[in-house]
Amino acid sequence: MLPTPVRRNIGRACDLCRRRKAKCDGALPQCSRCQALKVSCEYFLPRTKRGPKPQSRTPDSGDVDRHSQGRTLATTPEAERVDVERSKTPSLAQNVSHTDHLLSDFTTPLTDAFSEDSVVRPRTFPANSPREIHSYLTSTLADLDVETDVFVQNCVEYWVGTSFSVLPFLRPATILENIPLLLPSAESRFPAKSYRGSLHDEFSTEVLEDMRAFALLCGICSMRAQSVLQHSSLVRHQALADALLSSSRAMLACCEDADVAQPSISSVVIRIFQSSALHFQGKNRMSRYMVGQALRLTIDMRLFDEKSYDGLGAEERQLRRNLFWLMHTMDKSMSLLNNLPPTLHVCLKDPAQVETNLDGTPVRLLDGIPWGQFNPTFERQLRVGFDLIMKQWLIAGNIHRDLDLLDSYASTPSAQSDGLLLLKSHVTQDWLAFCSLLDVLPHWIRDPSLNIADGQGEEAADAHREAHWIQHANLVVNYHSLKIILMAKAFKLRLVNLMGLTEDEGLFILRNTEIASELMHALEKMPLAALQGNGESLVEKLRQVGIVLIEIAHRVANDALALRAKSILDALLVLIANLNSRYSDKLGEEAL
Repeated sequence: MLPTPVRRNIGRACDLCRRRKAKCDGALPQCSRCQALKVSCEYFLPRTKRGPKPQSRTPDSGDVDRHSQGRTLATTPEAERVDVERSKTPSLAQNVSHTDHLLSDFTTPLTDAFSEDSVVRPRTFPANSPREIHSYLTSTLADLDVETDVFVQNCVEYWVGTSFSVLPFLRPATILENIPLLLPSAESRFPAKSYRGSLHDEFSTEVLEDMRAFALLCGICSMRAQSVLQHSSLVRHQALADALLSSSRAMLACCEDADVAQPSISSVVIRIFQSSALHFQGKNRMSRYMVGQALRLTIDMRLFDEKSYDGLGAEERQLRRNLFWLMHTMDKSMSLLNNLPPTLHVCLKDPAQVETNLDGTPVRLLDGIPWGQFNPTFERQLRVGFDLIMKQWLIAGNIHRDLDLLDSYASTPSAQSDGLLLLKSHVTQDWLAFCSLLDVLPHWIRDPSLNIADGQGEEAADAHREAHWIQHANLVVNYHSLKIILMAKAFKLRLVNLMGLTEDEGLFILRNTEIASELMHALEKMPLAALQGNGESLVEKLRQVGIVLIEIAHRVANDALALRAKSILDALLVLIANLNSRYSDKLGEEAL
């Protein structure tokens, strides 16, 4: 336990504390926060200018930007990057990738137009009609000098490069076709009347689809803007991210009654994007609430029932099938990581039969986009990786459910009945299947760095490798974090013998540290972009591992085990800090 530092007046906070907007004690050679996170304590960020405001500024704009926004302007977003991996994780620093190029494309034009004395004056957000919401967003984009069509295409390109491999629920070309909806010329396509909070059937199908498309575009662009904020604290970037998320949520609220009455794939996807943006902000309860709405619509649309796909085109069937398995995974993730009851497991009448239908109908979803070279072989490879991720969560969910059932009947007279013995054998079989998933990974996922261009250009080959790295990172982090969670549950229920483990607490703790160590060794070999591409959900899983290590480090009497857990925890904290996650502060405080 570190001693509580004595607060004193300091002339300047370190870079990390300024970025986190946290109090800095100015201790030398490291402040207490940097010491706890095991990162370098640096003072490279430029000071904000003080004194009289420039004459061109309005009387109230300075207070709004400096205090209400709570942000510090900097000259370049690159100066905001956390360089904590410099000495401890050299492989993470080697991260020149396609996604970094997209980040540069996004941040450079935004930064050039704003100096340290520039002001982003926020507009008052309208809570009335769809047309006013549209006008608010277009005016804000104009104020921020954002070239809308270029910016949106950049956001969609970034999403394809970082998220499509694990979230293939949209056809990118269809999103691009709706870009004109964010231009000022589309204002007349949105109703001028306010429908907020009222029951109505006044929307035509065309108007409803336009409002959905607007909310979806704002949602996907908000995710992109939120990811930029992980590397920048510029007021301009914050204003853009807030405007996009607010516009998406407000437009959805305006058409919510009609949207729920006539749900489509977009109805679910919009809520997923909004949930992800809220997750980036660290608003986990609101994020889960939006996922809950998406789960409710998934059930209402009967996406779990293959018969509901009858009469639909091949592309629509594929997207709906992909969306169901994604929602199934999100449901299991919330259940296992947050100790919440699952929702969709009751929809799977015959899990064994459903599992054989994971692949579905092969459809080219990446056709028609103006960048990249995505051939049929690449899409089939992505499909295999996506199915493996879904299968991983399906098996883990089955194990978790069966352990609960065994616990429910443990004290009944029929505890040794043939039915329960069969259930125990299912747990063992599923555990073996779960543990062997990484043993059968195809070569392009097992080691994406070995993938060759295969007749494509080197740029296309790099993009393919990055997509496979993202799937690789997802599978590996899922494997280790779920393994620790399932083992902990089985140990608590005294059923750990079904997994071939001993009930001896010391040996069980040793096994946990070995799994955590294996995870850290695997993470050190991955490009940082592969971890960032999986978003906050990946950090949430790393946090679960961190909590286990904290408990071992501070509660285990065996000094050797505690010391090893502390060493692994230190490396994990460095990695999470390098990811600039909202979870890093909380995890660092728990480690104190």
